[in-house]
Amino acid sequence: STDDKDYILEEPFIVLATQNPLEYQGTFPLPEAQLDRFLMRISIGYPEKDFEEEILKNYKNIKPNILKPVANREDILDMQEKIENLTVHNDIIKYIINISNATRDSKDIQLGASPRASIDLLRAAKSKAFLENRDYIIPDDVKEMVIPVFAHRIILSPEARIERKTPENILEELVKTIFVPVI
Repeated sequence: STDDKDYILEEPFIVLATQNPLEYQGTFPLPEAQLDRFLMRISIGYPEKDFEEEILKNYKNIKPNILKPVANREDILDMQEKIENLTVHNDIIKYIINISNATRDSKDIQLGASPRASIDLLRAAKSKAFLENRDYIIPDDVKEMVIPVFAHRIILSPEARIERKTPENILEELVKTIFVPVI
């Protein structure tokens, strides 16, 4: 929606965005409400030296118009349906809720994970299970997705920032305190 007008977008509708690691002139941090709408934040980092050398040697030969798709629309929709239909044990749901609630109760976190973040953690864990050829989620799927799904959404308390804590450090420690279900 924009200007009180709804637009129907064809499925699948996927947005990928980049974020500069530091503030640059003309860029501004996104408000919490907008950050909460991004499923996850993944840091790619810099390429290894050998790979960067290949990039420099071959950058003129890289032409986006000759790239071939690795999946078509139907493939993506089929994968999305399979992921959505994965089995989720109720103990996994409770585990996700316990992690989310821990972010809301932490003295180091001023603004914890939203219900949307909990849904996205479930979706990311399902996707991870699918990529590992499983039709069910295990607790490790959830654990491994907590930082990519929650770190950009939580707001640290002033005390945590003074102590130079990071969302990643805090989440890592919080997850260790949550009972892990045996599935």
